Amino acid sequence: MSALLTSTAIGLLAAWPASGLGWALGKAADAITDDPGPRAQAWALARALPVATLGLVTLASQLPASVAPPIVATMAGPETAATVAAIAQDLAVRGPALPHLPDLFETGAAALIATAAVGLVIASLRQVHGLRGLARIVADAQPAPAPMVQALKAAARRLGAPDAPVRISDAVDQPLLAGLERPVILLPAALTQSLDVERLTLICAHELAHLKRRDNWRLLVENLLGGLFWMVPPVAALRVRAAAVREELCDRLALQGAPAKVRRGYAESLIEVLRLRAAPSPYPAFTGKEGSPTAMRLKAIIAPRRSAGLARKAVIAAMGAATLVAAGACSYVAADHREAGHSITKTSIRSDDGGQRRVAIDISADSVQILGKDRSAYEGNVSLKGKLKSSGTVVLLDGRAPPADFDPTRLPAGAIKRVVVINNLDQEGGKVILDLTLAKQGAAATPEGLVNGVIDIAADSQEILPGGERRIFRGDVSMKGQLDLATYTLLVGDQPAPAGFDPGALPPGSIQSLEVTTAKAAGDGKMHLNFQMSDAYKAGLPS
Repeated sequence: MSALLTSTAIGLLAAWPASGLGWALGKAADAITDDPGPRAQAWALARALPVATLGLVTLASQLPASVAPPIVATMAGPETAATVAAIAQDLAVRGPALPHLPDLFETGAAALIATAAVGLVIASLRQVHGLRGLARIVADAQPAPAPMVQALKAAARRLGAPDAPVRISDAVDQPLLAGLERPVILLPAALTQSLDVERLTLICAHELAHLKRRDNWRLLVENLLGGLFWMVPPVAALRVRAAAVREELCDRLALQGAPAKVRRGYAESLIEVLRLRAAPSPYPAFTGKEGSPTAMRLKAIIAPRRSAGLARKAVIAAMGAATLVAAGACSYVAADHREAGHSITKTSIRSDDGGQRRVAIDISADSVQILGKDRSAYEGNVSLKGKLKSSGTVVLLDGRAPPADFDPTRLPAGAIKRVVVINNLDQEGGKVILDLTLAKQGAAATPEGLVNGVIDIAADSQEILPGGERRIFRGDVSMKGQLDLATYTLLVGDQPAPAGFDPGALPPGSIQSLEVTTAKAAGDGKMHLNFQMSDAYKAGLPS
């Protein structure tokens, strides 16, 4: 599974603790003040935390720990000595890859993402269906009487809200704000027959307050996000509580400066609407949404709450900031996930000049270090993907040319200890150089096709014999590394090497050529190293 999808799944899971942080913030704001203004802001922030956490987790997981700038380096010439790393592969032996156990995490993550996507699609379809239905209702509705229209225009000026037409319909059971681009206030026909113009104007002023706050757009987004997070019940709880406080705030705006008698009439109107209402509305409506706490709302209408002082607002703002920091920290921790074989530092190198120099390389590692202006080193659980044999890429092993069939993208997890990237793509004819250092492996961790220990062979040239099971290194041959006799058979001149023979301790010029035979071809389970010694070495042997 790609890092993006994995991070998306983790972000969906992170919605649970993020919702908990949001609930704590909202309840704390409720305890600090009765003022619906700062409380609405606190609950709005609480409502946004799960979404912000999902976005931050997804974004943070895609950012590399460091960015390696374009770099310039001298490429190795054609006479560079060849190197073979026995850990990388037993020469031409290509054993099967390690079997992969079923990854329950990836399966669960895919299922979680699919479930969230289905919920989002269903919510989107419901919104489209609902908006079309409202458009038909608006088209069939009757215009409000002129006195009500004039009273509503005055209310809009008082609130500083955009003007909205009022229409009356038998198809709705509560006042609501319908539409997005050209919103219309819809009033139930039964309500216009039981309430006078003054009370109806206050109800419409409540809808104008929603319009001023652009709650019609806000609720559209909330309904879509409700579909995305439908499997996270705490998100739904936040949604209900935020909607309840929002209704209190719109009541306060509609009743600003109203005397007690008017407030009592407004409360009676709310009760009358609740009597008529058959179902909750998914649009900005006079009664709120999904069973908002009506008793608290009625209490706030009859006995208006005092505005919160500067100190209380500052406390709520500080709590909101602290909650954001905590959510950001949780998002970073969630993005810094590591499974076996998964790395967190990612870099992509892409280039296509329209000709032959095409480069597409992805590097993952636990860490990256900038070595200079144009050079960077990746260490820890390094993996490479991409087109490493393109004309724009050069792969080296410890600064030397690797075997012709060496493919680092096929190495198992943990085989690459370090890779130095030299990016010369910004220069004319420049290339990307990947200089790999391979890790040592213990016998218990050695998969099929690998050997125990590391051998580096340097020579002026190498020849791969037909079949790929034997290679001959010639000219100034030298060797470094640990030779485990349980893994290697040492020969000198086609004969068993004398006791104590250590090719790594020989002076330069001692080895004339070296023939390496794979364990598969040797037939005894060991790699054969057959040394042909130089005349200078032979002359120095005791007679």
